[in-house]
Amino acid sequence: METEMENASDLWNFSSTNFTLQRNDSSSNLALQSGLAVTLTLITLATTLSNAFVIATIYQSRKLHTPANVLIASLAVTDLLVSIW
Repeated sequence: METEMENASDLWNFSSTNFTLQRNDSSSNLALQSGLAVTLTLITLATTLSNAFVIATIYQSRKLHTPANVLIASLAVTDLLVSIW
């Protein structure tokens, strides 16, 4: 029994093409980018402020120094670092 081996290039039909990407400089593209920038800025600010509020609240109140709240504060610190990174 003889086994026939094939190259990977035999299994696929490759063709080389050369193409260029054209840039679309329309005003709708600028409006979309501006809207996205405003949205991401608002999300970043909300995330930063809310996590800072959680950290400050747990830090200032001795009643909140429980193991569960320490975990929540730790998650808030990591989320704060990710939001400003």
